[in-house]
Amino acid sequence: MEPSKAASDNAAAAAFWDGLHRIPRFRPQYPSEHVVRFLRTLPQEVMPEHAAVRALDIGCGGGRHSLLLAELGFSVEAVDISAEGLRHTGELLAAIGHTVGLTVAPMTALPFPDETFDVAVSYGVFNYGTAAEGRAAVAELHRVLLPGGRALVVARSTDDYRCGRGTALETQTFRAEDDETNERGTVQHFLSERDVEERYSAFGKLSFELTETTFRGRSAKNSDWLVTVEK
Repeated sequence: MEPSKAASDNAAAAAFWDGLHRIPRFRPQYPSEHVVRFLRTLPQEVMPEHAAVRALDIGCGGGRHSLLLAELGFSVEAVDISAEGLRHTGELLAAIGHTVGLTVAPMTALPFPDETFDVAVSYGVFNYGTAAEGRAAVAELHRVLLPGGRALVVARSTDDYRCGRGTALETQTFRAEDDETNERGTVQHFLSERDVEERYSAFGKLSFELTETTFRGRSAKNSDWLVTVEK
């Protein structure tokens, strides 16, 4: 993507997410059980009680997972394309005496040196954008993790009810066009099982599961990959 177009797209995305983060109901208070389980089952050598451990929250939103990381004792850096989301993240942690590094940045250009973090989480972020942007986000995750570092990424599968809706931009990539969710105008890319295997192939270890929730009398479902990697 040309630099000028990337900057324009990032500015538009930032404005969209800034608008959502101003609305309290789009700032969930409680962490995902999947993120809790991932962090609580990490090996002892990468838990804060055994060492100074750095953690990265990619696409922190309103800060619920940054807060969890801080409460568990990690040294936390939070990044998001939305300055409004980061503001709420800072306020959330400050209210209970925690501090966290806050940086405005897209998932495709993390502003950290190579091999910086022991742990990273990204919940419902890597699916926003084109296939190329998703690959760039995974490459950045790989770059900033230390050898042996671990990460959890939650991203949408091709079985999700949103897949195939809206304007098709490329294979498995669509621009949302309706108002059923809060995502109108966003570009979303959906991953098959083979896509997950290919996209995360640079990591030394990869495991992934599906998590699904039905609604509308089981006529529709949310479907997400829980991708766990070790560099």
